Amino acid sequence: MHTSLVNTYEEIFSNCHRILGSQTWGRILAAMDEDSKPRAFPETLQSLKNDVSLPAFISDLARVEWALYQAAKSEILFEGKIESLSVNPTLTLVPATWKNLVGLVTNESDESALVQEATSVHIIIWRHPKTNKLRIREAEDADLLALKIAVEKIEPKKAAAMGKVSIDAVESRLYRAVSQGILMAPDSLVRREVLPTAELAPTLEPFVTADVFTLQWHITQAC
Repeated sequence: MHTSLVNTYEEIFSNCHRILGSQTWGRILAAMDEDSKPRAFPETLQSLKNDVSLPAFISDLARVEWALYQAAKSEILFEGKIESLSVNPTLTLVPATWKNLVGLVTNESDESALVQEATSVHIIIWRHPKTNKLRIREAEDADLLALKIAVEKIEPKKAAAMGKVSIDAVESRLYRAVSQGILMAPDSLVRREVLPTAELAPTLEPFVTADVFTLQWHITQAC
């Protein structure tokens, strides 16, 4: 395999390379065709498990690293007005059969303490529409519910009945998904008036709009 292609694989699948070690990594690359594509690398690892001693989770880790690489290289711009609740266009949902893969990718946890547990999970990768920061974590049930509601255009009342929970619980999960940038929602119509000449600091923007407001009724004997 050409040196430039080797470097590309090491850049994209750096954690797979680190975990497998140089010797095993070299054997895998040597078994691949010259025209092999990085997107097919997870399947390559899966097919070589019988010939090379590989960790059971390694192909899932490669899928996560490939998805993360694609997300980092994408140039999706958040433009235009959001008309309805929708999924963040940068979001990728990666199915996996092992837990704790995110910790291996981010190196935020002590790797020796990360026990790879065989179970079905989904990993979400997205850019926050306001900060443009790339994020990755295991999806929680609340995330999957919020995504289902947005994709299938389910009314919160119906979703609450389907899940046998309160409407407040559903709306709370939707609000959380929007605040984290997983979902995107129209701007609130409850907005403070700001002088056109005033320069508003980005940190103050959240205080300009509100999702709810309080209406006070003053009842007197004259009523």
